[in-house]
Amino acid sequence: MSAIRVDASLSAALARSRPAPVAVTITNTSDAPVLVNRRLAPGYRDAISRELWADIRDADGAPAAVATIDYERDLPGPEDYAELAPGAALTTVFDVFHYARPQRPGRYAVTIVYQADEPLARPPAGIVAGEHAAAPLAVDVA
Repeated sequence: MSAIRVDASLSAALARSRPAPVAVTITNTSDAPVLVNRRLAPGYRDAISRELWADIRDADGAPAAVATIDYERDLPGPEDYAELAPGAALTTVFDVFHYARPQRPGRYAVTIVYQADEPLARPPAGIVAGEHAAAPLAVDVA
């Protein structure tokens, strides 16, 4: 069982021409402190300089066709890592359409994922390992 829980919220009705702010909360659900990357920077699954990304699926469950951006960001530094006390939470908001905007209107499932242990980012020993996903959010995009 994971020591953290990821929760995300996003409006159920969105327009491709507008921002889509998603609120993401990482909560320590264990009885002990856990080491996390508190920067919570958004990006893409294959990027090394991110902690959050959105997996967007179409109505058939296939990866959605999305417009993406090129970005460069420094890797996280030692100051980005910190213990999260039992029951404590970190929250951030980012525009998911800034990073992945569906190319067509339709119904989508958006899953926000947290991961902070990519080897190239050189995370400290003890970091919460692996991918941790919020429940998928069903959204209609006009």
